[in-house]
Amino acid sequence: MLSFLVTVLAAQAVNATVTHPHPGVTLARTSSAALVVVDLCAAGVSVRATAYGERKATPSTWANKAGVGVDVAINADFFDFPGATLVINRARGAGQDWQADKQFFEVRSYWEFGPGLARWQPNAAVAPAAAPAVTEVVGGHIPIIQGGQSLGPGFNGDPTITTAHRRTGIGMSADRRTLFLYVSDANQTGATMVATMQNLAGAAGAPPIDVATNEDGGGSSQMYVRGVGALFETGRLVANHLGIHATGSGDAV
Repeated sequence: MLSFLVTVLAAQAVNATVTHPHPGVTLARTSSAALVVVDLCAAGVSVRATAYGERKATPSTWANKAGVGVDVAINADFFDFPGATLVINRARGAGQDWQADKQFFEVRSYWEFGPGLARWQPNAAVAPAAAPAVTEVVGGHIPIIQGGQSLGPGFNGDPTITTAHRRTGIGMSADRRTLFLYVSDANQTGATMVATMQNLAGAAGAPPIDVATNEDGGGSSQMYVRGVGALFETGRLVANHLGIHATGSGDAV
């Protein structure tokens, strides 16, 4: 009862609506931002990224493609707009690496997932293990939280993060049991983005965000939650995505 009351009070503090649209999935949202909190240890929860042949789609379209069928989806890495033929960092989806000339143009960081594995790799020069150990990889463009602390206000000095844009972010708890997917419809600096993510995580009753990265933003920032619909959709076709299966039964990540 006490934990429920704390969650309600936190949600009221940021004027957030908190729902549980799927098993293991919590959605905390305001009129201009949304954070999906995923329990990676919940039955039936798994992570999916975009295979090369699935690229160039909004998150809602990609989520509903045959062979994808995820319950939550966001846009992910920076890409060649509007062509959507390549991404800046490493990419792998459904166990399939993107072609060598269509990924990994900058050494930054990436997120990797597989059976029993969910991790942020800070150095993209370290290659992910081959599938089936690692089946899903998306780039993490600019780290914004490490060790539970904001890296702002300067971050890495990139004007992409110090100026205000619509935002997409990926984060994880220290024990790697909780994944955070964030999208903002409002223009935010990196510092504002971090504060909003942390506030929404608190509203959702989630553990602290230990590490997070800024993904592609602006018109690319979009989210889809099955049963809720498209959140902040712009119609932009993006190159890759990160998605969540939340079936309520079967093995977890």
